[in-house]
Amino acid sequence: MKYKGQRNVREYIMKMFHVASRLRALKIEFSEKLLVFMVLVSLPTQFNEFKISYNCQKEKWTLNKLISHCVQEEERLKCDKFESAHLANAPKDKGKKRKYHKEIAKGPAQKK
Repeated sequence: MKYKGQRNVREYIMKMFHVASRLRALKIEFSEKLLVFMVLVSLPTQFNEFKISYNCQKEKWTLNKLISHCVQEEERLKCDKFESAHLANAPKDKGKKRKYHKEIAKGPAQKK
């Protein structure tokens, strides 16, 4: 599973937890530490700073603590996003300028 950022991160982690619980029913055991690691690995590149800060800590998080920190990081990322638009204008007297520049390039008008 990969988190694509379409829903909120809490729902995604809970869905992963649900999959792990279904695997436990099939006698495939997952430790909570492994589940936390799998969640962190599946987060997109926007969470890279978050992953680095987790790896630098001595304390390892529980699933509930991971969810709360991920939600905080998601809110921080939403606040950091900004909308931008690019504006391009065309000059109003576009044809006149070109004509004027061509006349200058030819030189002064000669009278016969």
